[in-house]
Amino acid sequence: MNGSPAQVRAAATALTTAGNTNIGASEAITALDVETWQGSAAGGFRDRRLALSQEATEHAADLRAAANILDRYAGEMETCDLEIATAKAAVEKAWDAWRADPLDLSVLPKIINGMNDASVATDKREQYSIHAADELLALVASDSSHLPELTWPPDGWPPPASLPTVPIPGGLDENSPFDPLDVSQGGIGDCYLLASLMALMQTDEGDQLLRDNLRWDPERGGYWVTLHVDGKEVVYFVDRAQQGGVTENGGPGIASIYENALKQHLKFNDLNDGGWPADALELLTGGDTHVYEDRFLRGWDWGDIRNDVEDGDQLVAATRSGPKAGMWPVEAERPGPDGTMQTVKVDIVGSHAYTVVSVDKDGDVTLMNPWGQGNGADGGGPIRISQDDFERIFHQIASTGDGK
Repeated sequence: MNGSPAQVRAAATALTTAGNTNIGASEAITALDVETWQGSAAGGFRDRRLALSQEATEHAADLRAAANILDRYAGEMETCDLEIATAKAAVEKAWDAWRADPLDLSVLPKIINGMNDASVATDKREQYSIHAADELLALVASDSSHLPELTWPPDGWPPPASLPTVPIPGGLDENSPFDPLDVSQGGIGDCYLLASLMALMQTDEGDQLLRDNLRWDPERGGYWVTLHVDGKEVVYFVDRAQQGGVTENGGPGIASIYENALKQHLKFNDLNDGGWPADALELLTGGDTHVYEDRFLRGWDWGDIRNDVEDGDQLVAATRSGPKAGMWPVEAERPGPDGTMQTVKVDIVGSHAYTVVSVDKDGDVTLMNPWGQGNGADGGGPIRISQDDFERIFHQIASTGDGK
């Protein structure tokens, strides 16, 4: 749903008129004089009259609520259009100044900032459109008598994380260390992507691939990011991180760059709605992935899984829904301050993705949670759980290898 503010306001006016017509119909039905009519037929008519009046009133409420959504959406569109026009005018003015004096490099930041402002405003406009459509869909699918009072913007909308507003530093594709232990998932539901990025970071081949798929553009102040879609390379430009998105050591990093690129590819709602590690690995690497699952009677192909780990392939595991507040309480092992392994009680997060670090010969599996250091489930860092617990909690492993 997009269009111009004038078109959207016209639709809102039409809906308001239709709502008023329904109110008039409800009042006319209620006013029908049947008090002198007696008998069972009269009683049935009165009941039907009341039901029809109530239905018309409810339809009127739906139509007026829809009009309210469109009217307020039109206002947001106007604000965004003004921001876009102002930013484009600033860019054009800066270009004119540069054409007049090519040696005046002070105008280049003005060009970049203006382009960024126009991009952010355009993204906001698109998100307003998506969420206004979502509100209308919710209204259509709901009984108006049970629909909560609509506010604008709707609670939590637009999601701050949908707006790329955090500047990303340059040079992250050169010598900066990419450490999976630094990654900390933010408020976006993209654990499947982050666990896949962490899996790539922990191997030399995967680390190099992430660097190769980034190119810093000093003139535009951002990165060209290559993803792989249906066997073809698709390039996205990223100059800002997502507000409330993933961080590395508290700030934007390489994971932020890929998060923004995938957001452009999927649109924010789909990025935030969860996904499959196998799809994320294929988008990042361009190669096929192999999915291991607990097969009835045969169990897991642990020999092939170990071979993948030993070959330096990247593996990401997905959990089943947790039985206790979405969690799976288990005993795990992790290195203590003195370097020895210590037994700790942790929660494995249900419906979540974990990076597979290693698989021991005895079946124990070491994992990392993309929630990062200090998280409330396991505290961050590698944790080792038994094969029995893994098979009970996890239902799938996506691997860039094939067990050979």
